[in-house]
Amino acid sequence: MRAYRWMLVAGLCAVTACSEQRSPVSVAEESEVRPLGIDREARRAPMERLARRVALALADPEFRAYVRRSLDASPFGERKLPFSRFLSAEGSRAGAALARADGSSAAAVIADLTMAGGLEFYFPVSAHRTAWQGGEDLLVATEVEDHEAPVAFDTKGGRHVLDPRTPPRTPVLAVVLQETDFETPSALQGAVVTPCDTCETPGTGGTGTGGGGLPHPADGPPSLRMTYFNVTKDFEGWLKGDPEYEIHVMAPVSQTDTAHYRTLYCVGEHGIRYWNNDNDSWSGDEVLMTPQELDAYHTAFPRNNYSVLAIEDDDTSCEIRVDGDRLSALIGAVSRAYANYKAARDSLGLNGKTVDAARAAYTVIATIANFFKTNDDMIGIAVANSITGLYSPNANWAWIGENANRYGFVKLELK
Repeated sequence: MRAYRWMLVAGLCAVTACSEQRSPVSVAEESEVRPLGIDREARRAPMERLARRVALALADPEFRAYVRRSLDASPFGERKLPFSRFLSAEGSRAGAALARADGSSAAAVIADLTMAGGLEFYFPVSAHRTAWQGGEDLLVATEVEDHEAPVAFDTKGGRHVLDPRTPPRTPVLAVVLQETDFETPSALQGAVVTPCDTCETPGTGGTGTGGGGLPHPADGPPSLRMTYFNVTKDFEGWLKGDPEYEIHVMAPVSQTDTAHYRTLYCVGEHGIRYWNNDNDSWSGDEVLMTPQELDAYHTAFPRNNYSVLAIEDDDTSCEIRVDGDRLSALIGAVSRAYANYKAARDSLGLNGKTVDAARAAYTVIATIANFFKTNDDMIGIAVANSITGLYSPNANWAWIGENANRYGFVKLELK
């Protein structure tokens, strides 16, 4: 990202007169570090200013045609573009257009980009992307928190507050916080990546794409698999595009620190195993832990169980970054509701190839809260139906989330 930000600084200064004599390198370095420590609310004003500049620039038919070509040519999922890279492309063509749009200086655009941090640019509603034919009938919207009312601008600079639940009929371009790691192969359109030697070949199943691969022989060692996934709540606002569901297998930090927990394996659109599901329900065959990984886990932690956690990722892929207070409330609610909470533990060698609710050898994973930094949406912790008393004809575990509510079901199997 640093190289692209430097190119933007240099390009804008070449096209417009920089109002401040600042080193391009210092601005670039600042933009790489500062957003990580900036309060999300501090990003709101610069994001709105950037979105308004884009909307004003789109009054120009040539710029609209350029935006359309750039989005159509995007190699990334949902035809996203990394915003700073888009502004830097072709000698900072878009960056200069933004600076001209409202008569601001190049330095002002750069300062807002720095304060806003990593952003992405795209049509979050696929029907809007299809419908827009390059005319002025579009809005440019932004938001800081998922599910809040998006703020949008038309090509005359008019400000509109949109319905957070339902997108308007007018096509909407989004300038929003970056969810995609554009430097990884899994960010590409249709990418299927399994970056580990023991991972099985991804395949397809049900209403989503899963990584079931070839089944194990009936008499071979089983793997932990997810064969059904369901959520009962909309965890992704429409301005953020398709949901990024992830399944985290949580384990102790180390053999000497079994009081704190971490993500051991992650399955998702950008996880160690590819699984992409954009629907409320999914059926297929997805490996969460291979036979070798199960064996290694039991060798390392013979007295500890793993827990299975589902989130909808709003920030860094396969990194748990949910606000610690929210997670603590979740853990507390689950603990109070199910005093005999049992973490997931396969019954390998005990009761055949099933997944039992074995009593956890540790206090409910409250200490995991330290790993939650930002605002990913927690779906819930998998708690066995035998413990919750809940029933599903398709699943044997439930996602228990905030306030001990059930937010869906999951089927875990050893096979």
